Parts: sequence; structure tokens; C-alpha cells
Amino acid sequence: MEQILEQLEVLNEKIEQIDKQEQVVEQKLLSVEETTEIVSLSETKIYELIKQEKIPYVMIGRRRMIPKKELSEWISQKSKGDNKLNVGKENMRIIG
Repeated sequence: MEQILEQLEVLNEKIEQIDKQEQVVEQKLLSVEETTEIVSLSETKIYELIKQEKIPYVMIGRRRMIPKKELSEWISQKSKGDNKLNVGKENMRIIG
């Protein structure tokens, strides 16, 4: 019985570590909805840009998430008049 309790404790610690890692990832990524608030574009337009590979994103399962840092860089480039920016598939990552 004691051995089972020890194993459960180890499993709980591992679950906590995974939860912490997921929280760190979530803090660095924005949902499409959150992105719309930052760039003042509709969800439809954000999905269009993703489909056209003109905005950086990652896939987590079936969700498209926008990395905050890369979005900031994308906005900076756009604000400098670089309208030729293409993200391309090399900047798309699939997680999970």
C-alpha cells in the first residue's frame, strides 16, 4: 500500500510539471481571438492570413496559436511598410 502511495505521489509531481510547462507555452501564445484584439482585425481576416501563410502561427492539436514574439516582429515589419512579408511553412510548427 505504501508503495502505491509513493507511486501516486510521483505521478502527481509529473502532472504538476506538465501543467507548469503548458502554462509557460500558453503565456507565449495567443489564440486567434486574442490576436484580433491586438491587431484590430476580424477572426475571419486572421484565419485568412494564416491560410495564406502571411502571419506566423503554430498548430497545437487542431488549434492555431500565434506566438506573441513573432506577432510583435510581424507587426513591426508591417508598420515599416514591408508589405511583402511572407511567413511560409518553415515558420509553422505543429505541437501535439
